[in-house]
Amino acid sequence: MSATGVEALRSAADYRHIEDREIEWLIGLIRREKGPVYLWALLAKFWIDRADYRADPWYLARAASAWRDAKRPDLAITSLEGTKSSKDKKLLSAASTVRGAAFRDQGMPDSAEQEGLQAIALNDTSPHAYNLLGALAYARHEFEEGDEYFAEAERRGSVGGDRRDIEGVLEAMAFLDRQALAAHLLGKDRQKYNWVHKYMKP
Repeated sequence: MSATGVEALRSAADYRHIEDREIEWLIGLIRREKGPVYLWALLAKFWIDRADYRADPWYLARAASAWRDAKRPDLAITSLEGTKSSKDKKLLSAASTVRGAAFRDQGMPDSAEQEGLQAIALNDTSPHAYNLLGALAYARHEFEEGDEYFAEAERRGSVGGDRRDIEGVLEAMAFLDRQALAAHLLGKDRQKYNWVHKYMKP
């Protein structure tokens, strides 16, 4: 379709105003038909387009999260460039958190930690940066420090939000290190962390 045709479609249908429930339906359909990586890449492009169309940089943070799920942390970092001129500290904090997670995905823990600390300095009320820093501490085998960060995340409303971060750490660890972290978590709360048993097996 030509550029003129695309603009005509936007003018006639204004597809950007589809409702969230319709987006959820499309997500389920695309995931089944194309797979999750394709889905997240498509959503990332959609959120970037919507950020431009609505002049709302918050959509760039959503796009960056989607790029991470699409296994493209490099594009997650790139897509956040448009947030840097914002005066919204909550947005800047969210962007730093996602950027930090993308750096962690790329094996750059120092850069990830710097972004996590920056996110907290900008907005201390969000749990997400604390979960990121907790995961980074666990990866360094500093389990008590990680516990403190995850506890801070829970105090800010994180409910089970640490599982994805912790699973990422466990999956990246060598077997003996994985056993040590799993044992630490089970020693803290056997019921809450019952799911780590699978990581104790070779």
